Amino acid sequence: MKNSIVLLFCIQQDIVMGYLKELEGLFASNLEMVRDDRSFDRNFRKSKRIYPMSYKNAF
Repeated sequence: MKNSIVLLFCIQQDIVMGYLKELEGLFASNLEMVRDDRSFDRNFRKSKRIYPMSYKNAF
């Protein structure tokens, strides 16, 4: 994707517009429906470490 973004600034405008139309078609063809009453709790775990892993004990 990052290479494609860089190319958008380097190539001619008519080619860019064709590329954007193709992307728009791909986005439209791959839509996901919103499902009602679906929610899942996220499991946020607080780390019990005092220091980050880069400062772990050597023993």
